[in-house]
Amino acid sequence: MAGAKTRTASKESATDADPGPQQRPQSLRIIDTPGITEQFANQVLDVFLVNGHTISMTFGAKRTVREETLGERETVIAVNARLTIDLAAAEALRSALTKVIALTKPPSGGVN
Repeated sequence: MAGAKTRTASKESATDADPGPQQRPQSLRIIDTPGITEQFANQVLDVFLVNGHTISMTFGAKRTVREETLGERETVIAVNARLTIDLAAAEALRSALTKVIALTKPPSGGVN
């Protein structure tokens, strides 16, 4: 895989929802493929349980479009990504998001 970056996932970088050593070896090499596209989403359009073990999510972004070159503009939500993950990955995602979102909130308590 030309151009791919690699790193190792270790116990230290695992989230609180770590599936444990029986499901995941102590360290796996992660291959970061630069050809993967990154999508921006500002809308969560759908989240549902597929088969009792898999969660599917659909994301979108607001966009302004027009039918014709000089036509009237209309704001729409365009579906731009779908992600399907197992429950263990969903727990890890929830834990990671909770930690990141907590960083965006001001600290509680008064000023000394």
